[in-house]
Amino acid sequence: MVYWIEENNAWDRTAVIVTADHGHYLVLDDPQKVADASRRTRKKQAVDASP
Repeated sequence: MVYWIEENNAWDRTAVIVTADHGHYLVLDDPQKVADASRRTRKKQAVDASP
């Protein structure tokens, strides 16, 4: 899903909703990886928006 969103530059029109059953199945082994992916996406959007 994230691949399609990035390929179609659709983050501005997309909501990703993550749910879990009381947190039992939502375990982020590497939260830094999630943060880094977000930063890369924002940087790419900034470059794409440049004149």
